[in-house]
Amino acid sequence: MDNLHHARLNASAMLPFDASTTIAKMMLDVAHLARGKGEPYRRERHIGPALELMYVMMTVLVATRDGKRIHASEIARRLDMPRTNVRRHLGTLVASGRLSVIGQSYAPTDYVNKDPAMQAVLRETVQIIVKAAQNLSGFL
Repeated sequence: MDNLHHARLNASAMLPFDASTTIAKMMLDVAHLARGKGEPYRRERHIGPALELMYVMMTVLVATRDGKRIHASEIARRLDMPRTNVRRHLGTLVASGRLSVIGQSYAPTDYVNKDPAMQAVLRETVQIIVKAAQNLSGFL
């Protein structure tokens, strides 16, 4: 029996390795859900561009939550992503109705409030996160 399995048998609390595994599973499950059911992410042929697209959208959501707008160069800086990639992904998100262009900056639309399919994906995402949080409570 290796040390990890021996420690699991003798520990009453969750081990850091188990917490890391739970978090990794949650992140993979959310990414696969968005990639499989979320527009426009499922249109990407490969996981790399789909993940970049998700990161650009998430960055816009977080950066603009107080009603502010964000420029492509700021997104590129925050993500350490080439500006050409950011601009391509922004174009995809604008074309899909997720983002709007205001001058040279970007802001999210209220698409999620109007799209039942997107709301269903959001509910599934929350369920994945809640389950992971419940599993992680033994680590605190």
